[in-house]
Amino acid sequence: MKECPNLDNCKFLKNFSNEKCAEALIILYCKDDYERCARYKMKIQNKIPPDNLWPNGEMI
Repeated sequence: MKECPNLDNCKFLKNFSNEKCAEALIILYCKDDYERCARYKMKIQNKIPPDNLWPNGEMI
């Protein structure tokens, strides 16, 4: 299974307070299908994603 190369340094997940929700996001976005993550897409364009940008592209 492929894993996002940014997983260990993802500020969004590091600052996420709900551990169960973070685990679900990791399964949905960081493992195997990370190319659809909005944060990953910004990183590969050498852009810094805002801390409040969710993997699905929504801002909170």
